[in-house]
Amino acid sequence: MDPEDKKKLDRLLLISENNNRLLRRMRREVLWMRFFRVIYLLVIVGAIVAAYYYFSPYFGSFQNALNVLGQLKNFQLPANFTLPTLPK
Repeated sequence: MDPEDKKKLDRLLLISENNNRLLRRMRREVLWMRFFRVIYLLVIVGAIVAAYYYFSPYFGSFQNALNVLGQLKNFQLPANFTLPTLPK
């Protein structure tokens, strides 16, 4: 093997080692990004669930108020009902 080919092979080896190092680093970064994305989504879902449990008594009160309003919609006055007149 002549010295020129040896230099080319050494340079190719150096480039491929650097390339391999960069690819490993990129893969590691992608794995960490996935990990933190999962943690981020778990925090968001956990906050939503915690807020639901914290505000659930208020949701129940609100639901009861809506039910009362729904019952008032069907309320009918008796046929002989008249409004009282105001004194003059």
